[in-house]
Amino acid sequence: MKSFKEYEPYALCLALSLDNVAKARMSDEGILLTNFTSTDLFLESMEQSGFSGFTDNPRERAVEIFKEQAVELFVVDYLVEHDDRHWGNYGFLRDSNTGEYLSMAPFYDFDWSWSDAVVPLPENALQNYKNLIRRLCEKALSVTDSFEHGQVIARRASELITTL
Repeated sequence: MKSFKEYEPYALCLALSLDNVAKARMSDEGILLTNFTSTDLFLESMEQSGFSGFTDNPRERAVEIFKEQAVELFVVDYLVEHDDRHWGNYGFLRDSNTGEYLSMAPFYDFDWSWSDAVVPLPENALQNYKNLIRRLCEKALSVTDSFEHGQVIARRASELITTL
């Protein structure tokens, strides 16, 4: 079931104690995500924001703007072989009344997980957040038994640790 495949990355985020994640649960109909927008809060993708220029690497730019939260998202993407983290599926939460940028949007849209492909972490993440990346990978290695794709998570976590 495709939605179960998409659900596992959300469960991994919880197992890694990441808090900037859209709330997800499985139902008989498939995956259900809690809406993190409202009349007072809207999502603006990185692509829409203007914070990343045409010649910028949007993943590196995300690390510059969102720091640890972007690194956490990109590590999870690596671990679950999610290779579709384009500018349109990460970004900001903004105040609908004032336009103020509030935070990075919760992690969402893992529907291309388990693709047997990975996107390398941005160089600025690897250079500036080695301890965070190592800690996430080590924690992932400790929880893999509870995941259907645990062997994939373990292999990818081990690979990522060796790049540090």
